[in-house]
Amino acid sequence: MGSDITLSTLLAEGTQERLTHHLAMRLYAASLGATAPELPKPKNRIDDATYSTGWKWAPRESLSVGAEMGSLCWQLALRSNQKERA
Repeated sequence: MGSDITLSTLLAEGTQERLTHHLAMRLYAASLGATAPELPKPKNRIDDATYSTGWKWAPRESLSVGAEMGSLCWQLALRSNQKERA
């Protein structure tokens, strides 16, 4: 992502069955060594995969559409937000 990342607390974890594989993911609190990451450009779009094409600071609720479309990382971010409110 073009910057150093320091991981902290585990916030959420989950799994998802894809067409060709099993996806397991963990979401950690982290600090970024730069003010903005550099997103990689996907070379080959693989079916059943999601890619972030833009970046901005925004409330986690802005991830709802992507979560509903099946993005596991966005689902985990929204789930971790619910834990913090409890």
